[in-house]
Amino acid sequence: MAQVLLRNNRRASIALTILAALPSLAGLFLLMTSQPGPGTLRLIIAIFAWCLLLGGTFLLAKQIWWTCLPRICYEPDELLVYLKNVKAIRVPLDAVECFFLGEGPSMIPLSLQQDVNSVTVVVRLAERATEWHQRSVNQSLGKWADGYIIVRGTWTEPLNREVVTQMNSNLAAIKRARKTTKA
Repeated sequence: MAQVLLRNNRRASIALTILAALPSLAGLFLLMTSQPGPGTLRLIIAIFAWCLLLGGTFLLAKQIWWTCLPRICYEPDELLVYLKNVKAIRVPLDAVECFFLGEGPSMIPLSLQQDVNSVTVVVRLAERATEWHQRSVNQSLGKWADGYIIVRGTWTEPLNREVVTQMNSNLAAIKRARKTTKA
C-alpha cells in the first residue's frame, strides 16, 4: 500500500465531480420525462438521453477515481508522481533528493491580462539521475524539466512550510529505513 506524501485538492476535485455528474443527471431527467411511444423525435431524444447518461457516468467514475488519487506517494523503492493521468510516473527513490516550496503560474485562466501565481512543491532530483530529468506531464498539474518536478499547488492540498517539512521528514525516514534493511 502506498504512503501518501502529498494529497489531491479535495475541494476542487469535489467541485469537478459535481460538474461531471451533470450530464448523467440531464440524461436521467430526459429519460424519466420523455413520453414512451413511437416517433422519430422520441427515439432521437431517447438515444441522446442514453448517450448523456452513459457518457456522464463514465466521466463521473473517472473523476471520482481521480479525486481519490494523491499527487505524490511512496511505494517500496519508488516515488509515485501523478501529473499525467491516473497512472503514476514511478521514480526510483534513489533519484529523489528533497522537496521544497516554490511559486509558479497557477495555470487557471482567470483573466487574459493577469497571470496568477500559486504555491508549488518542487521535487529536486539527483544530478546523476539524468534519465529522470525530463518527462512529459499535464501542464495544468505541473512541470517536469531540468531535474525538477514542479507540482502546482492549485491541484494539491493546501501547501505551506509544515506540509513540505513533513514530506521531507517522511522521505528521510523512508531512506533511513531502506539503509537499515539493506545493511
